[in-house]
Amino acid sequence: MQVRAPAIVCAIRPHGETAGIVRLLTADHGMVAGYVAGARGRVLRPVLIPGNL
Repeated sequence: MQVRAPAIVCAIRPHGETAGIVRLLTADHGMVAGYVAGARGRVLRPVLIPGNL
């Protein structure tokens, strides 16, 4: 399932070497967890900081 909605990053946990499990809070769907490939990489690491929109 893919969801596109504005969300606040609540937490991120490492999963493997570069991926992460991210917990997001959305207005429409509430608390959502998702797998993000490359979450701990150079490009996405600064974006996926808890508190960011």
